[in-house]
Amino acid sequence: MAENEILIGVVPVGNLGGQFLDEIMIGIKEVLQLTFSENHDKKTICCKPIPPRPAPIPASAYQSILGKYNIEPFFDIAIELKAKADAKLSYKGRSVTKVLVITNVPLFSYTNNCSVFGEAQTDGNSAVVSLHQIEKNAGAREIKERTIKECIHELGHTFGLRHCMDKKCVMSQSSDMYDVDSKSKYFCDGCRRMLRSIEFSKDYRTWKGF
Repeated sequence: MAENEILIGVVPVGNLGGQFLDEIMIGIKEVLQLTFSENHDKKTICCKPIPPRPAPIPASAYQSILGKYNIEPFFDIAIELKAKADAKLSYKGRSVTKVLVITNVPLFSYTNNCSVFGEAQTDGNSAVVSLHQIEKNAGAREIKERTIKECIHELGHTFGLRHCMDKKCVMSQSSDMYDVDSKSKYFCDGCRRMLRSIEFSKDYRTWKGF
């Protein structure tokens, strides 16, 4: 079963959790399950929190001059918790495919030199998404839908997808909340075909320390 499993390990960081996190994981699973449902070797999608409780916001991340948090320490959390989860799962022949860190603090990327909704290691293991901008002037339903879209978008990058020119595709680039609200949470036909062709026996563990 593990060979055909895509296990998304979700890491809440900060004041997150409860029913909201459950709804986000259900939404992610629904989109990915639909995406891979026509694969010749159908994938089982699992979305689980690691660890069971929210992790603390890394103190080293805060940049007082910017009033924002450097995104890199959140990736460090992903690396650390993936290693711990893989060690626990190894006796079952399982491992975490991707790690998704979700937080609610404003993030700044020195790589892109700007504030970001989220960021991912393309072709890698981990993605980070922040609710800080997503939550502004939005009701509970809007926040949930926006969060699912951004989580799917960043996970798409970890599977090797780049930005898509189809404005309705979840992989289209978003510069503001209007762009996020305008696009779907689903992959377009082209991005879906690319995802379905991925060979998951490839070793994505390219980060230092693996």
